[in-house]
Amino acid sequence: MLPIAFQNGAFYENGRYSAHLQRTLGTVRLIRSDDLGQSWVYVGALPFEGDAAGLRGALPFGKMLELPDGTILMPVYGGPADRGAWALTSYLVRSRDDGRTWGDATRIAEGFNETQLLALPSGTLIALRRRNYEERQHLPDLWQAESADGGSTWSTPRRITNAGEHPADLLRLADGRLLLTYGHRRPPYGVRALVSHDDGRTWDKGQTITLVADAATADCGYSSSVQRDDGTILTAYYADRGGPLYK
Repeated sequence: MLPIAFQNGAFYENGRYSAHLQRTLGTVRLIRSDDLGQSWVYVGALPFEGDAAGLRGALPFGKMLELPDGTILMPVYGGPADRGAWALTSYLVRSRDDGRTWGDATRIAEGFNETQLLALPSGTLIALRRRNYEERQHLPDLWQAESADGGSTWSTPRRITNAGEHPADLLRLADGRLLLTYGHRRPPYGVRALVSHDDGRTWDKGQTITLVADAATADCGYSSSVQRDDGTILTAYYADRGGPLYK
């Protein structure tokens, strides 16, 4: 069973949302299960070392990815607490002992956060990451890069989605196509998807798929998709349906 990582204490105090903690970054703590989730063991706090040695806090995002050699990759992001979301940096941390210990952090890219990974049969890794801008009027979007060496180095990122379309979830379908789902965080709010027929080299933007368009505000998205054995695709997401947030 792969380990589960979770963020402790970023925006909540005693189980309730805390506005004054909204810009803080906490400690990434890890728990691990060897019995398919029936019981859990605390592994410890994620060490910030290597390229991430200067971090004082971080957040995990996206699915962990296991490489053919057993290495587990986990994307995290962090940055200076006094510079805002646009100054965050995306990193990878690795475990080579089935999630018991972690380290060997490498930097994916500065100015990005919330990274989603996908491994292709060729061994190439794809990373879709959210870019925030210092200018408040420019909404975040998604940029893509590839790695041919297990995530140690990455290609020059290129923009994939329009402003206000983020964050990403990636899934390789049974027929070989790639499915990218993301929050559509401008009217009409909801979740949309793109398909690639060539392992992510291009995305069919002429056939944008609208999954839902009934969210009340831009507080929506964060989708996660799986494909069932019968071919059905199940996508989970969240959306604000109106009313006070964070009661």
